[in-house]
Order: sequence, then C-alpha cells, then structure tokens
Amino acid sequence: SRGKTYLRKAAEKLNSLGLSSAYPRTLLARLEEDTMDTSGTCWFLKLPQRQAYELHTRPLERIEFLQRALGEYVKQGDMCFFVSEGPAHSEEEPGDWRLLALYKAVSDPEWHHLHRWQTTLHLQIRLDVTVPIENMGQKSLVVKGSDRVGLYRIEREQLEKLEQGIRGYTLDDEAYQPFFDQWRRLIS
Repeated sequence: SRGKTYLRKAAEKLNSLGLSSAYPRTLLARLEEDTMDTSGTCWFLKLPQRQAYELHTRPLERIEFLQRALGEYVKQGDMCFFVSEGPAHSEEEPGDWRLLALYKAVSDPEWHHLHRWQTTLHLQIRLDVTVPIENMGQKSLVVKGSDRVGLYRIEREQLEKLEQGIRGYTLDDEAYQPFFDQWRRLIS
C-alpha cells in the first residue's frame, strides 16, 4: 500500500514536470492488476509485419509490458487483440488478419511529449501459432480518428463470431484449451 502511494506520487510529479511517468505507472500497474476488472471493451490493434514478427519471436519478459501510442481510445481494463495482415489475395481483396496476442490495458491513456497519448498494456496470451481470423468488416470497425494508429473497436457479437472462427480453425484441439479458458475469463 505504501509502495503504491509513492509510485502514484512519483508519476504525478513526473507529469507535473512534463516528463514521462511510464516507468512508475508500469510498476504501479503490476501491483494493482489483480484487483483490476476488465471493462468489456475490446479492440483490434493491427501491427506492421516487422512488429508482428518481433512480438512473436521476442522473449516473454521483453513483451510482457508494453507502452503503445493508442490515442485517447483504449482505457484501463480494455482488451487489445494484436493482429497482423497476411498476404493480399488480390489487389482489391486484402489478406486475412492473423491473431498474435491478447493484451489488457492496465493504465488510462497518458500524454507523452514525444509519443502523444500512451497506454500501458500487459500481455495476457501470446499464441505459439498465429491464427487466421475472418475479415471482420474493417470499415464497420473503425472508430473515428483511431484508424491512423490501426485501432478498431470490436462489438460483443463480433467477439462471439471471432471465438467460433478460432475454434473452427483449431478444430477444438486440446492444446488450445488453455487459450479458450483464459479467453472466457478475460472477455466475459
């Protein structure tokens, strides 16, 4: 409790000086995450191929907590599905999205003088094998202003469709059961 108080004060002091408070906020999020509820809001975050590769190959301790510039949209308790786009089928038809990982926002957006609004994310699930998901109708997912960061909001009925698609792809393989157990716990 005392440590949390000092971390909050450190973050407030850094903010008042116009400096980044990402480090104390990340430490604070690690202490408070067990008591943090999910908000029920979910997002797709589309990554460029290079970032998707790095996310898939880096050691878990290097990607467990991330600071991402997500605008003012992603709030504490929101879930973020990290996806990448596969090769295009044709010029007019984009490639399928592939699910890479699931992160939980453990902070509200905070202004950073270089990177604009940043949110601290905590890794919940990283898939060993990326799973293709149906094109979820990207045009209907775009939230005004968020498309510049590759951020798309997911509605509740789309989540159920997404889960069915993933189950169909994995053919209810027992190896994926821990993923679905965590999925239910985090998304419900």
